[in-house]
Amino acid sequence: MKLGSFYRRIGEFLPLKQRNVLQDKINKAGGSEDASRWLGKRVIYSVIVGILFFILPFAFYLFDLKLSIIDFGAFSPALVGVLCIWFFFIGTAIGLTAFYLIIYYAIVSRAEQVEHVLPEFLLMIAANLRAGMTPFNAFRRSATSELGPLEKEIQIAAVKAGSSQSLAEALNSISDRIDSDILERTIALFEKSVRSGGQLAELLTAISEEVRRNQELKADLITSTRSYTIFLFFIILIVSPCLLAVSAQFLNIYSGIKGQFSGEAIQGYSLPFFSGKVTINSDYAIFITYLTLVGTAFFASVLMGVISRGKILYGIKYFPLLAIGSIIVFQVATSVTSGIFMNF
Repeated sequence: MKLGSFYRRIGEFLPLKQRNVLQDKINKAGGSEDASRWLGKRVIYSVIVGILFFILPFAFYLFDLKLSIIDFGAFSPALVGVLCIWFFFIGTAIGLTAFYLIIYYAIVSRAEQVEHVLPEFLLMIAANLRAGMTPFNAFRRSATSELGPLEKEIQIAAVKAGSSQSLAEALNSISDRIDSDILERTIALFEKSVRSGGQLAELLTAISEEVRRNQELKADLITSTRSYTIFLFFIILIVSPCLLAVSAQFLNIYSGIKGQFSGEAIQGYSLPFFSGKVTINSDYAIFITYLTLVGTAFFASVLMGVISRGKILYGIKYFPLLAIGSIIVFQVATSVTSGIFMNF
């Protein structure tokens, strides 16, 4: 069995309806691969990632390693086996999610590139129409290399319009392969104008000006919200890790000072502040700090996507940077604060 057929067999386990949805996303991302084959290949890659995650708990248990408050060496073999299975599914899910996000960002990137050059494309069509060309020739001659992804789609649509399909059907195929509401509305107006035989050049010029005006408003909105994004970056990467590092050092200092007094000495010195019982050690506090930093980075990245583009998934790309960066800053801040307070 060929490897491509093997991938296709795996991908065909997904129901046909979901495969059609996936195929539509692949097309909008600029790909041409069959959805079943694409999915099967990514499933295999994700399973490999899951196997790597599967090995982690076993390796920690085998070498009697400890991760913060988690002592894998003290676990029973059955519990380690359960952890390995859970880690396998988590790793596989992370792999599949990463591949889905790659498609999502490719779709968004293509749409943004097309929307950026759309006003110039419409003006070129209008100029060709004023020069006496037919709508089909004006449409085909306007495809230049400066249009980026739109050039390829125009060439494909021109071939379809010159063979078996009408110009209206060929235009609709462009909007089917590019996920842009602006492009879809523009093509719908262009199609209706071609059928009605109206003043097509004037209409395209007006649409071009409207699209450019909307892009300027969108750019102003992004610029005005950029300060909020920078503020969130500063809070997550600098302020939060430093405050948590100071809190961890305060817990160490408090525990050290409290350990120097017995209960009677505390009452004799009238220090009720040290009379309570500390139930949280530094290892537990650091473990909770890591969870807090990662969780805060995730929700902050989602919020950044909503603020900057109005899309939740758009901000997920900031999550690895925020999570890793905040942990590194926390480690540095912990080293600095421990050096400052080492004499306490």
